[in-house]
Parts: sequence; structure tokens; C-alpha cells
Amino acid sequence: MNLIITLPGLLTKDENGRLEEIMRNFSDVEVRNGVYSGIRKEGNRITCPFSIEEFAKDTLDLFANTGGYQSVGVLASSVGTAVFSYLFSREIPVPDFYVSISPFFKLNKELIPLIEYCKKNNMPLDIGSPHDKEKGVTRTVPNVFLENILMLNANAGFNPRKIEKVLTLIGCHDERADIAESEKHHQSISGKSGKIVYYDSGHALPLSSNNDVIDFLNGILN
Repeated sequence: MNLIITLPGLLTKDENGRLEEIMRNFSDVEVRNGVYSGIRKEGNRITCPFSIEEFAKDTLDLFANTGGYQSVGVLASSVGTAVFSYLFSREIPVPDFYVSISPFFKLNKELIPLIEYCKKNNMPLDIGSPHDKEKGVTRTVPNVFLENILMLNANAGFNPRKIEKVLTLIGCHDERADIAESEKHHQSISGKSGKIVYYDSGHALPLSSNNDVIDFLNGILN
């Protein structure tokens, strides 16, 4: 039996995101899904307290008792990649493979003026996706947590260990994350087999990118 641990972006426990869609293609794999307890939905509003340390506390137990599996892998998306980086630089064991989708290790500097404006005016930060807008959902980070986004630098002080098989998916026009930091992290952890795939997109990758992840996993699990 193989084990895959998923670390999503800023989703509620009841939302099905990209990682769940990918894992529906694998019936003979045990899946442990990460959930961030602080994220709440009230009506059509989703509030996302942004704290990598708290997200790490919520998901640390997923990495316990992983000894009896044929292989152990991690799928992380967006903020989930920073959560994995935080845990990986401290105490969790080295997985056999790792997929990083739209990694978010450091803020795109072009967003700094907007976040500083929100901080100054005691406003939340709107992080809603086009899909959220289609559903009439508002997704925000409360003002008190905006400094955490500004200060995020998952590569700072990172003590890299090598993972044998790594796949990283990056949007060439990522409007949220610092692409150079994502590339740097990929290079620091890639072992024998490391690959970056780029897409003509922003932070939200096209759905077709799921196929690249599925092909990667099939090459390992089958």
C-alpha cells in the first residue's frame, strides 16, 4: 500500500480542491488530507487566518506512523507548499516523492503595495479566485494576519534534504508568488529525478495540469 499526504491551499475542510480531484484517479492508495482548522465559512464568506505555524500544527500528525508503506508521497498546492517546507525543515521524515503545485514560498513583490494599503486602512485582503467569483464566494485574509504574508520566506533558514522524485508546476505569470523562490526551493530538494513544468498561466494553473501530476504519480505507483 502507498500513502499520499495532501496539503491544500487556503480551503475549508468541506471544499474539494485540485488535490482531491487528482486523487480520485487512484483507488489503491491511502490518502491523508490536510485541513486547516482556522479557516471558516459563514454564508458565502470564507475567512482565512494566515499562519504557516498554525497550519503546520494542524497537519503535523499526518506524517506520523508512515513506516509500513511501500512508498510515501506528498502533494502540496499553493500555501500548502510553504506548510510542507516548514515541516520538512524541522521534523518530518523524507518522503519518497513530492509534488508542488503553484508553490507559494514568498510573496510576489508587486502585491506588497496592495497589502500595505490594506494594513494601513484596516481592510482584509481579497484572495478569491475566478472560481470563487463564479460561485459568488468571498475569500479573504483578515487584516491582523497580513503581516504574516509580507514576512513569509519559506526558503530563509531552510535546511534542505533531498527527495528522490520531485515535480513542480509553476505558472509563468504567477501574480501571487515569487517564481524565483519557487525555482530555488525545487532545486534545493530535488534528488535523482526533479522536473519543473511551466504553464502560460497565473497562480491558478489550467485544469489540464492535473494530467501532468497524474502521469507523474502513475509512473511511481503503477
